[in-house]
Formats: sequence, structure tokens, C-alpha cells
Amino acid sequence: MNNVDYKLLLRLAFKKGNATAQFELAMKYKEGIDVQQDMSIARELLLMAARRKHHKAIWITAYNYQSGEWGFPVDMVKSTYWNGQLMINLSQDIDKTKKYAQKLSGDIQDHRNILAFATK
Repeated sequence: MNNVDYKLLLRLAFKKGNATAQFELAMKYKEGIDVQQDMSIARELLLMAARRKHHKAIWITAYNYQSGEWGFPVDMVKSTYWNGQLMINLSQDIDKTKKYAQKLSGDIQDHRNILAFATK
């Protein structure tokens, strides 16, 4: 895939509300990679990705509200809020992973039972 195709796909994904695309575009605007550097666009894209529960975007948003980087105002209340959101989202992901692992374990046991029955 060439760079033009990549940029087109990234912009299409962004328009569809893809948090990863929003985060990647935020980083590009922050650094001025393939686009003209624009920190106000970078901040807005980062916040969009954070609102869509992109873990790295949430972490960077919390950090930026603490440090004032990316032109964010220093705001410990918002930093604390975003740190809390990160913990909530990570906890939810852990719960989903546990449920998936339990289902998978049950499926494996079912297959073992079928194999044991079939080989008798």
C-alpha cells in the first residue's frame, strides 16, 4: 500500500469514527507528518479518540492536562478524570478478557468430551 492509499484509508476510517484512525491522525498533526503541523487539530483529534475509549489517547490526554503539553491547559481535575476513565476502560477490558477465556476454556472442555466419547 502506498502513502496516498494509506492517507485515504486513514481519513475514511476517521470519518467513520474509528478511534485508532483519530489517534493516528492526531499524532500526524502533532508532528507535522504528511500534513502541516497543527496542534489545535491534534488536540481535537486526540480528545475524539479518548472519548471513543482509545487507551493510549486517554493516557496522553490525562498526561497533557497534567503537564500542559500539546497546548492543553493544566487542569488537574480533567487529568484525574481521564486517569479514572483509563482505569475504568482497562478494568472493563480485563473483565471481557476473563469472560472470553472462561468461554474458551468451556469450549475446549466440550471438545475434549466429544473426542473422548468418539474414541470409545
